[in-house]
Amino acid sequence: MNKAKKKLLKKSENKELSIKQRTGLNYLIIILFTLILYGNTAYNKFSLDDHNVTYINQTVQKGIKAIPEIFSTKYATEGELTYGYRPLSKVTYAIEYDIYGIKPAISHIINILLYAFTGLLLFTILKKLLSGYAAYFPLFITLVFLAHPVHTEVVASLKNREEILSFLFGLLMLNAIINYSRTNRNRQLVWGLLFFILGILSKPTIGIFLALIPLVLYFFTDISTKKILLLSSAILAVFLVVIILPRLFISENVRPMMFYENPLFFENSMWLRIGTGFLALLYYLRLLVFPHPLLFYYGYDMIPVVNPGNIWVMLSIIFHLAILIYAIYKIREKHILSFAILFYLISMAIYSNIVLPSPGIIAERYLLTASLGFSITLIWFIFKIFRVDPKVNEIPQNKLIPVIILVFLILIPYSVRTITRNKHWKNYLTLYERDIRYLDKSVKANVLYASALTVDLSGRFDAEGIQKDTTLIKKHYKRALELWPENYEVLNNLGSFYAYTLERYDSAIICFEQAIRYNPKIAEPYLNLAQSFRKARVYNKAIENFRKFLEIKPGNTYALTEMGSCYFEMGDLHNAIKANEELMRLAPASDLPYINIGNFYLQSSDTLTAIHYWEQAVEKVPQVKLCVNLSNFYRNKGDMNKARHYYELSLTAEKRK
Repeated sequence: MNKAKKKLLKKSENKELSIKQRTGLNYLIIILFTLILYGNTAYNKFSLDDHNVTYINQTVQKGIKAIPEIFSTKYATEGELTYGYRPLSKVTYAIEYDIYGIKPAISHIINILLYAFTGLLLFTILKKLLSGYAAYFPLFITLVFLAHPVHTEVVASLKNREEILSFLFGLLMLNAIINYSRTNRNRQLVWGLLFFILGILSKPTIGIFLALIPLVLYFFTDISTKKILLLSSAILAVFLVVIILPRLFISENVRPMMFYENPLFFENSMWLRIGTGFLALLYYLRLLVFPHPLLFYYGYDMIPVVNPGNIWVMLSIIFHLAILIYAIYKIREKHILSFAILFYLISMAIYSNIVLPSPGIIAERYLLTASLGFSITLIWFIFKIFRVDPKVNEIPQNKLIPVIILVFLILIPYSVRTITRNKHWKNYLTLYERDIRYLDKSVKANVLYASALTVDLSGRFDAEGIQKDTTLIKKHYKRALELWPENYEVLNNLGSFYAYTLERYDSAIICFEQAIRYNPKIAEPYLNLAQSFRKARVYNKAIENFRKFLEIKPGNTYALTEMGSCYFEMGDLHNAIKANEELMRLAPASDLPYINIGNFYLQSSDTLTAIHYWEQAVEKVPQVKLCVNLSNFYRNKGDMNKARHYYELSLTAEKRK
């Protein structure tokens, strides 16, 4: 080999080494940048909706052994509501619990690492797709994407790990499909479909990649249209199988949508959907350009239901139609801006409320995928402002510096906003208190804040603070009712606050009766109304509402117990016993009805009959205190055999604890 060839080879090797070093440095920048952005979330506790899959979720707290159950049950359960199927997201929390217990810091750190890996993968994919572009171009896109404050809901909220996982598996799938298009290796296609399945099991919103995959293949590969269609058909088939299969063995969702979540669930007018949808799209654009204020929930009436005649709707239609026309005009030359616009519009289509209403009308987490299209567009425009061609591999330093400066002028405020916003997600109250000033028109936000303040009152003794929070609770419940007077849930909540916190039963009764008037089919207000009448000593009304509750919830053991106690308080021992005898029939293994009847007889000065029922109670379920009481009773009577028997039974019961 002559000297010239050796020199050329050496130069090529040095260039390759330089590229690897630069890539390694870029990876390090992405990791460190993510840690700077979200490192402070490690100090956060639990916040909005985290309870569904974390610290009070009984399935998750069974740990790894609960994995089969997780895959065969619904994602979330709240009272009688069950909804969703996202087993993989839930499995991550079960594994965490098995290893670490309940430690929110660990969960937050895992979210950060997942987000950092998402950034690394995104940069890797962009480098492949934009191989002919300047080296800084994909890096800047990745950094803007990572820094964008609208992602704080996804990263800082533990429950929204499902969004990170779904998007991450979507990127892994995309990466594998790109590799397949270049190598034609079936193994890459298999990997792509596997990642797609994992994404569906994390959250079905990965389904948007059904449209994004062919878009990427068209713009950045030479694969034929026929092959793109075949690939898309295979991906669609997998999606349908994975979505439909669980429905064959898992019950349907029990999660009715409420008016305050999105009135469009109750509207049949396509015009109102179009109007409200384009208004929502305009709001999303504002959040991307100027992400303030960021809010934990929107819903009714933050985004009003409007028709296309609204001036803002018309502006939104004109803008979105204009960028769509431009994207179509540039599609044949496979222009990067055409791709970015179509990527954004496709990603936002399912959240526009035009095809299907979205819970909450809008949400920042809905922008996770779409914000990539925005980031590409933003960086492209920055390059164009300074007349720098992003397709040039080596950009002169004098042209590159102003581009870098402007990118940093965007990254710095975005980063500061993200870091600041993370602190608001510290816990439920910090989030609600920070955002409520901007959420005066949100029914659900007012309710959530009032409910959280009510929970916070428990165990407090500072009279001034209690009085202040009591005023706030009433204020926000009443504001929610001003926005939607027929909200029976809020009326029930406000009534419960009056009854169980303030012990103002007259006000509570008014609220519960109004709740029942608006929706006589729900059970809880009847039970609360019965208890309020009972506390107000209006026993006939209390019994009437206990019975109405039992008509909706026949055999409810709590209601039967309370109704029996109510009968006893009004001096009707016969019906008090009858209610507990019904309880015996419904729950034959329970000791509760025997304890209740024993207590009734004791308070009626019939100790021997009380003892008779208590003895039957400990035969069902030996309880330490009751066994000790029976032992003491028989010791005082001189019956040492029975005294010893119940004492030994108490020791056995103690060991079982």
